Amino acid sequence: MKAAELGFDQAQNVLGNLYWNGIGVPQSYKNACIWYQKAADQDNAEACGHLAYSYLHGKHGVKSPHLAIRLFTKSADLGYVDSMWNMACCCYEGTGVAKDHARAFEWYKKAADHNHAQAAAVVGDMYRDGDGITKNIEMARRYYEKAIKLGWTKAKSSLEQLQGNFR
Repeated sequence: MKAAELGFDQAQNVLGNLYWNGIGVPQSYKNACIWYQKAADQDNAEACGHLAYSYLHGKHGVKSPHLAIRLFTKSADLGYVDSMWNMACCCYEGTGVAKDHARAFEWYKKAADHNHAQAAAVVGDMYRDGDGITKNIEMARRYYEKAIKLGWTKAKSSLEQLQGNFR
């Protein structure tokens, strides 16, 4: 706690996580977000992502999908892969932004290229279906294989189905 109070962003983010989960301190989304905000103000990518999640779902009493999008974008631009995933989901579903499958594809691909297993599988699906991107069966195969290598075993059935349809 001392390091967080001294202004160390990683410690502030960790303290936010402790409050979020009620580990060693009383569970409090509000207190978690106070610490996440302090870390986010110092460009802590993970804290920006956690704060964005809270704004998206109103966990700390304030729901603001538009602010969540700004924070997810900042976090993703700072390299936090979970925020790349969340941006993709928001773009795909039209949460806080206009529904845009092409933009969602770009975010999913960015997450996949940063080794997010589920994102790799979704990129495979989008290439397979031509959803937000030009249909490309070879690229679908590559991303399914990547998802499997990264541990997303659900991609095995997609790959098998793809290979069965195009033999």
